[in-house]
Amino acid sequence: MISEAKLIGRVSDIDEFADALKEVFEFFPEYRGYALAPIFASLALGPDVVRRLTRLNIYALALGERTMELLNLEQVRARRANGR
Repeated sequence: MISEAKLIGRVSDIDEFADALKEVFEFFPEYRGYALAPIFASLALGPDVVRRLTRLNIYALALGERTMELLNLEQVRARRANGR
């Protein structure tokens, strides 16, 4: 699991995080072969941002009614299971 947390989730922050994910195993070669579970967290994430994160196979974590909630858990799981 690797995460990025921002007070406000901006598209530019998401794109930077997605780019950084491409280099994770260069900096941490001991984790090659492990599944990477990227999470982008913010207090609030709009529907457009959640859709973008889902397309990038990044989990969207935001404040729900009482706790932090993964907003796209099933969608990202399905995409990963289908090899997307």
